[in-house]
Amino acid sequence: MGNNNLTVQSFRAIAMGTGGQCAAVKDAKEVISQIVSVLTNEFRDLEFDGKVLDTLEHLGSMDVMATADTLSCSRLQVTSAIARLGKRGFLE
Repeated sequence: MGNNNLTVQSFRAIAMGTGGQCAAVKDAKEVISQIVSVLTNEFRDLEFDGKVLDTLEHLGSMDVMATADTLSCSRLQVTSAIARLGKRGFLE
């Protein structure tokens, strides 16, 4: 596919509609670099997210304050983890 304006606009619209990302690149190295960046950002907090999920299941409710207290972390960290877990389909 060409890296033309219409192609980039189309893929940006798809990315925005699906919660994904779009980056215009010129060669395969840039494509790989972008993929690595996306995967690194998506999975960098996997261990913490697992702890949050375990804590939520133990508490039996989605209590952000209690989870933050239990894990000795900020509410922002917990809410970010909950957002990632929800996006991945772990929270029903």
